[in-house]
Amino acid sequence: MNDPITAPAKKPRPLCDAGADARRKFEALTSQWKVEKVFISSVPDMAMLSPYQQIIGMGEQAIPFILKELEREPDHWFWALRAILGDIDPVPPASKGKVKEMAEAWIFWSGSTMKNVDIAVYNPDGKLQLVVEVKNKPRASAEWVAYLRRNLLAHAFIPPS
Repeated sequence: MNDPITAPAKKPRPLCDAGADARRKFEALTSQWKVEKVFISSVPDMAMLSPYQQIIGMGEQAIPFILKELEREPDHWFWALRAILGDIDPVPPASKGKVKEMAEAWIFWSGSTMKNVDIAVYNPDGKLQLVVEVKNKPRASAEWVAYLRRNLLAHAFIPPS
């Protein structure tokens, strides 16, 4: 009998790339936020801008995009991170108010908690539902992960996006 996770799918379903849609939405909102915040010096005022609030509204699916943005260009994403993740705040008290140090703390935190995740599944509300980390296949290729995802979808282990 075939293993249900690695067996080829009987009827492949068309895949919707929700991750790409979320990335495009995040990038558009980020661009809009950066334009709108140019003349604002108050972090709470920056965080209250509509594009920033919409990014918070994306929920946990925005977290990887925010962290990549912090790596690329440190900015005031900490309000959003705390709003989405709740009580998590890896920034040491001595680094509070120092954007670069705060960014480094969040990036370090993300590397220690999600560095080996191969697949993350979110529900329609943006809440993390499933994390797949393949222990016996280090550094799995993108093609292998896509194959695994296709099989998980085809066998109804995860809902279609």
